[in-house]
Amino acid sequence: MKHLFPGLLLAMFCSACIKEVSLPHPPFEPQWVIFGELISGQPVRIKIGLTQHPQDSLPPALPAQTSVSLWEDEQWVEDLSPGAEGWFEGSHRPQANRQYRVAVNAPNWPTAIARDQMPAPMPETEGFYQLTGLLTSYGTAESLSHLQWEDPEEEANFYEIDISLCNFDFDEIIDPAVLQEGDNDLYSCTPTAFFSDQSFEGQKYDFQWRSQCSSCPFLSPTQYPIEAIDFRVISEVGYRYRKSLVRHLAGQQWAPVDVASLEDWLDVLFLAEPAPLFTNVEQGVGIFMCSHKRNILLPHRP
Repeated sequence: MKHLFPGLLLAMFCSACIKEVSLPHPPFEPQWVIFGELISGQPVRIKIGLTQHPQDSLPPALPAQTSVSLWEDEQWVEDLSPGAEGWFEGSHRPQANRQYRVAVNAPNWPTAIARDQMPAPMPETEGFYQLTGLLTSYGTAESLSHLQWEDPEEEANFYEIDISLCNFDFDEIIDPAVLQEGDNDLYSCTPTAFFSDQSFEGQKYDFQWRSQCSSCPFLSPTQYPIEAIDFRVISEVGYRYRKSLVRHLAGQQWAPVDVASLEDWLDVLFLAEPAPLFTNVEQGVGIFMCSHKRNILLPHRP
């Protein structure tokens, strides 16, 4: 009992010190969002948007008089023409080993700027696939595919290979360089690999993956399909962005999706948790990257 009265006094003192405080949220200020991939030899196409407030159901409209300009090696090239859904298009066709910059302007808005370097020219490639499993008129076929090229040794190189165009039902990338790096979606129905040349710099490389097809009526002992893939040489900026995107989607526990279909979610992706996306945009968010792209046909080799 002798400790009861001091305890009551202490409890009253502590309760008197508790006060409910409401912290004001900082006002939401939209930022520029840039999504652009310059592909050598193809006309420029860049998407511009604004970050969206979490309580808004629709993204904000672009400010009046929004303009987008393209620069090459610090020389102005052209102002892009506005199109539908925030796309801005130009006629210039980027070239290898050039530095590119895009600037987004509007009255009373900060200027958003992003830069990237177009990689060295794409190396020559040779590709083929071989059947490694059972082949019947309506049976199961397994194959092992190869894509080979000489890696330039002057500087670090970065690659992207999309095998989702293949005719087979299931594809599994087994390439050691890709498996060593991680941060790749290797087991979905449309796997894409992003990797550097750190394990084969300056050497001839043989990229490999396995494929499987069940109930394939197009296969016969005398007729084989020609497989197709997309092969890209990407900049370091593109490589870092692709890697961060895979980590972000894995952290959010998203189902495997086509990366290209995410362009309408850019404002959400760049500001959401748990893994921040790599961005090279000043006074904004998003990605502006350069790459070479080639669609490659893989014939069957006995």
